[in-house]
Amino acid sequence: MISAQAALASLEAFHGDSRRAAAELRELLETLKRGDDPPSLGMGAILGAMSVFCSIGRPDLVARADGQRGSVPGLGWGVYGGYVGWLDRAVTEARVALGDQRYESLAREGSTLSVETLVDEMIANLNEFLADARG
Repeated sequence: MISAQAALASLEAFHGDSRRAAAELRELLETLKRGDDPPSLGMGAILGAMSVFCSIGRPDLVARADGQRGSVPGLGWGVYGGYVGWLDRAVTEARVALGDQRYESLAREGSTLSVETLVDEMIANLNEFLADARG
């Protein structure tokens, strides 16, 4: 279920509707919080869906998630298959939007966060975006 939601969110972010991408990613994050999947499985899928944050104007969250990924032993291996390319694309977009220095600063901040804190931050930002999009 988590992998399918990540794929839907990513494809919507790349080729569709940012609002639908944000709603899919929010559902994925809520599923991760409620479920008992290992964090590496959930975070692998979430990292593959980081393009959603680029599509809604929040490249800072991509940088923070990328930094957090590097801080948890074994978590980097949670990114697999097509998610690797999708994450690379989101990281490139975020670096262009933020500049390398700002990106690295945000990544360092992200490295201090727990997975739970990062997920809560992402959900809050998605909720804010979706509320604004409903207008």
